[in-house]
Amino acid sequence: MNIDASQELGNDAKRVKSIYQHSSTHTSIIEQLLNARHDIHISQARGLCSRVYKIPSGLIRRNTQQDEQQLCIKRVDEDDQYAPHAVAREVLAYSIIGSASRTEGADCIMNLVAAFKDESDDFTTLYDLVMPWYPCTLQDLLDEPHFQISQTANGSSSEADEEQRPALQIAKSIIDPVAFIQKVTSQLFSALCFLHANGIAHRDVKPTNILLKTVGTNDIQLIDFGTCFLSQNRYTPGDDGKGGLASEVGTSAYRAPECLLSPLNGYDPYKVDIWQAGVTLAEFFLPLKDLNEEKEEALSEEEDNISRPDERLDWERALWSKDDGKGWTDLHERFDKIQGHSEDFFSVIDDPQPKVQKQQNQSSFTRQTLFEGSRGDLGLANSIFDILGLPNGDAQGEAEWPEAVHFQPSLSRLPFKRRLPREGGLKGYLTDFVSEEIAKPLSRVLGVLQESIRLSARSRIDAAKAVEQLSK
Repeated sequence: MNIDASQELGNDAKRVKSIYQHSSTHTSIIEQLLNARHDIHISQARGLCSRVYKIPSGLIRRNTQQDEQQLCIKRVDEDDQYAPHAVAREVLAYSIIGSASRTEGADCIMNLVAAFKDESDDFTTLYDLVMPWYPCTLQDLLDEPHFQISQTANGSSSEADEEQRPALQIAKSIIDPVAFIQKVTSQLFSALCFLHANGIAHRDVKPTNILLKTVGTNDIQLIDFGTCFLSQNRYTPGDDGKGGLASEVGTSAYRAPECLLSPLNGYDPYKVDIWQAGVTLAEFFLPLKDLNEEKEEALSEEEDNISRPDERLDWERALWSKDDGKGWTDLHERFDKIQGHSEDFFSVIDDPQPKVQKQQNQSSFTRQTLFEGSRGDLGLANSIFDILGLPNGDAQGEAEWPEAVHFQPSLSRLPFKRRLPREGGLKGYLTDFVSEEIAKPLSRVLGVLQESIRLSARSRIDAAKAVEQLSK
């Protein structure tokens, strides 16, 4: 039974209630899940607006062999959400996915088993989304030294318990990495084709939002529709507070260029998915980085800095040095100390995103991203232009990137050096990291990636065309 999530979410009754139930979910399972919610305390993962809890084995009594898949709960506190995240829209998206005709690509998208809304606490509202539990993300696999095709990947993994590192177990089971990459690429674009045909744009495609099923199938599951776009969303029109599309979608290195520059006339959310998918899949060709080596380099640099004289500018010393050991009472006091240096300060200040700490059960390596996402929007934009080039702000440039006319600032005023694309284009850049033996059988994949990662959204391939090219 598919329940109209939007109607149920408008009910103000102060109780715990089921707001969605997949057609294949037995009613007895729903009743058990309602009780099981109170016995789950240890989170397995944490997102910006949610926590994921694995339901312990044996807590739910299954009715059929088909129900043996372990489940988890994604819990969202309504007060912890910020736009454009909206759990009500996420439940509605899963409802559309669950009721749509099961065409190609549908099986590569996570199915929502059930959803509950808990208003028993007068001070907050909780949403519990129940879905199958898969412990390995594509990011986990990309970070495994046992799975790499790059010539420049270095180091090797130490021996570890495979039960503690599911990605290691999957990596060792992949006999043909080329065939696996072809399969994942085809499945991801098929999933997007299914979504787009049903009026849904994901808008946050990235390796951590792609789960891998158990060893033997390694099929993907696209998850997390918290910032998705729905073309016929009567209940939450727009998500920028003005009836339009929010530009603050996507995650760091995977954000599309149009979302960095707040276009006045909006953007095509489906082509944002295409960009994000291309940037995600490009990581198959990129090298690994040893996090332990990076730590050692950082410590060495810190030791060098200790022995160096203080070469900071006056405003830097005024901002960060404590006053007679008393410290600052608040941030305003700090800024009072840099009066007269404010122009210098605001011209160089940077706010890089914090690096995610690796869990103990993960690899000590991380996969290099195609673009630099750790130094804010300006750093990301510059790294995009470094590979794809940046057209001049004239008529020819506007013809190459027509959407840029409506950017804020517009193409002619973008504060970046104009440059040509790298020689050989994106395809040439990626093939520099792999042997010809690898690049040749992956030529179709590389061709689709090159057509996906283009500055102009209008020039990007659509999901259906990508699926067609990959199947030739």
